[in-house]
Amino acid sequence: MGENTELIQTVVKAVQIVELLDREGAMRIREIAKSLKLGKSSVHRIVSTLKHTGWIIDNPATGKAELSYKLFSIGSNVVKRMSEREVFHRHMETLSDSTGENVNLGVLFEGKVFHIDKVESKSPIKVDASVGTPTSSYNTALGKVLLAEKSDAEVEDLFRDVKFVKTGKNTILSTSALLKELETVRNQGFACDDEEYAESMICYAVPVRDADGNANYALSVSFPKYRYDHKPEEKEAILRLLIETGKTLSRP
Repeated sequence: MGENTELIQTVVKAVQIVELLDREGAMRIREIAKSLKLGKSSVHRIVSTLKHTGWIIDNPATGKAELSYKLFSIGSNVVKRMSEREVFHRHMETLSDSTGENVNLGVLFEGKVFHIDKVESKSPIKVDASVGTPTSSYNTALGKVLLAEKSDAEVEDLFRDVKFVKTGKNTILSTSALLKELETVRNQGFACDDEEYAESMICYAVPVRDADGNANYALSVSFPKYRYDHKPEEKEAILRLLIETGKTLSRP
């Protein structure tokens, strides 16, 4: 029996529609059908069903279909059920208090980083990554430290069809450059984003390992570069505290 013979195609199409609306925002039925190369009548039936169940709503201003807050509620509940979350958050607060900077916890899913918790710096200048928002992995410290857990072949497969986009002056723009960077991450045990994701911002990240040694989560501290231009010892202290916290949260 083939691997996909038991898939329910209507459910697959519904998931595709939800993921499309997540990427693109509000859309009309014909726009959804064109983008997914599906029939308009099929899309109309699926969207109507998703509206009935509360997953999709009509934007009152445009009449376009968009995702409802029901998805946000479900996603939030998934994060709340993480057994380690409260412990992680307490240590994240301590790390943020000690460094005065942003602290984020992330996971890797389908080649992207999802921020699942954060403690914000009190400084008005910071990179704000919303909880639940996916970001690219090739130009972020969180992403690179999690990608470093994979083999080169797995990374190449993940980025086979990815278009690298320059978001900072040092953004990695090829799979070969990424693989070289990941080797450095493996050797040093942490990742650094030095103006790769955003101009004038630096981020360090370390893995958080489970009892089997797997890095399911990554922890990071991000800060404006100018703040430590003439204080290298303070920047090193931030990295040291981050590494210590990562080891504390990792299970023996």
